[in-house]
Amino acid sequence: MSSEGSSSLKVTKKQKKKPRKKKKRKRDPNMPKRPKNAFFLFAADVRPKLYQKGMRMADFIKTAGKEWVHVSEEDRKRYQEKCEINKQEYKIAIEEYRKNHPVELEPSSSESDTSSSEEEERQRRRREQLKKRERQKRREKKRRYLKELKRRKKLKALKKRNNKSPSKHSSSRRHSKSSRKDRDRDREKYREKSKHHKKRETSSEESSSDFSTDSSESSETSFSSD
Repeated sequence: MSSEGSSSLKVTKKQKKKPRKKKKRKRDPNMPKRPKNAFFLFAADVRPKLYQKGMRMADFIKTAGKEWVHVSEEDRKRYQEKCEINKQEYKIAIEEYRKNHPVELEPSSSESDTSSSEEEERQRRRREQLKKRERQKRREKKRRYLKELKRRKKLKALKKRNNKSPSKHSSSRRHSKSSRKDRDRDREKYREKSKHHKKRETSSEESSSDFSTDSSESSETSFSSD
């Protein structure tokens, strides 16, 4: 196994470890509650009308949302104005509460927060590195697949072309073979003609020589008789 594979396994093992849960502070009952927005004010008004026994909160919010769509502009403005008034009251109340109840941070808690944030940052970087490697692997795999696909397509096209018509190389070879045969045939014909011509010449020469001997003999006999 490569070093990269071993490192990725180590990172995954570390990731499996559950992060430490931060201790939540108990909410002070005297602390003022955050104000509701316009929709939740409307939902509180229609709750006795829409809510049924045993109904889940999520289902109730869905039904209230459907009703909120059909609310007129005037009613919405009224809920918005009420929401703004509640916000102003909340700001004043929370400022007074913070003056009377200053928050005291423990030194150990601040140190643990910094250490946990550093650990989270390290884990985040590791996760990003792993994701980057996975993306690179996927890209490389895709690139190889496309390359192989192109190669197969080219081979398929070549096979089709070869099946449809003979290649140029084979046709040229056939043409060269046929031309050689023709040349050989012509040569044979020429040789036969030349042989025949020579035979005729030799036969004519022989006949002429015979004629000359006959004529000489006849002349000699005639001369002797005289």
